[in-house]
Amino acid sequence: MESTVLTAGCLYATIGYLSAPLYFRIIWVLLTHDNFRRQKCYFLLTQVGILDCLFSLGQATFGICILTNNDNLTAVMEYVVIPLFAAGWLAMIALNLVLSVNRLIVVCSAPLPRQTENVLMVGSWLFGMFFLVSYASRYSPLIVVDRLYIFYDLKLPYAYVVQNCELYGSMTLLGATFLIYVCVLASLIHRRISFSGTKRSISNTDIRLLIQAVITFVLGAVLEISWNYGDRLLPDSPWSSIVTNVVFIFACGWLNPALCLLLNGKLRKAVFAHCKRKAKVSFVRAVSQYPSSTKNPHL
Repeated sequence: MESTVLTAGCLYATIGYLSAPLYFRIIWVLLTHDNFRRQKCYFLLTQVGILDCLFSLGQATFGICILTNNDNLTAVMEYVVIPLFAAGWLAMIALNLVLSVNRLIVVCSAPLPRQTENVLMVGSWLFGMFFLVSYASRYSPLIVVDRLYIFYDLKLPYAYVVQNCELYGSMTLLGATFLIYVCVLASLIHRRISFSGTKRSISNTDIRLLIQAVITFVLGAVLEISWNYGDRLLPDSPWSSIVTNVVFIFACGWLNPALCLLLNGKLRKAVFAHCKRKAKVSFVRAVSQYPSSTKNPHL
């Protein structure tokens, strides 16, 4: 059992912490470049990215916690770190619904009120805040179980209420998101098949953002279902919880930023622009120094 715990801790910490630098760079570009910051879809993706980082770094810190088996660190995890990243995950599920509404407005030109996305965005953060207060107030804490995974302390009666709120709330949000994406995809297919004239053509950028949003939704749905129904769907083994956590961290810390870069050429260029500039400067310096160092003194 001890070797299993050590393996789990190393996996959580390594996968979680190594993903941070690249994701931080992506978020920095999204926040500081006007052409990204002014677009609502990228603004939503920035929020999802921040919550992704919070989750992957929180799980990585959980890996350090189970490796050290320190009571003080475990207390900090259960009172602060776990409530933050667990509530952040649920807020991210709600933000995926806002992303789907954004795609509905942009791709399908849905006649929704102007403030629809803003209202839903605020509601998403309030949804996450409800769980943050529930977890941190210790009325429904998430505790470390067997030094391997995190779950509700079901000895407390309010924990059942919060667990059901999470289950039915997240499933409702995921279901609504799924239905909206079905409408968006059906609209795209109809336009492509009928070749009907539209007032505004759909850009390739909009299509790529739609693909990214759909993949993000599918990942969130699979992971949320595995969290709630893993004990029924997965083998009765500690490795089931470990693998589920590893997939959670990998999806949030690695797969989501990879999708951002793969499907957004402008973002990819902006993220790696500083690397190209540094390489170019280094090359120019090397070339400029080369003649002086090899110049024949007798000429």
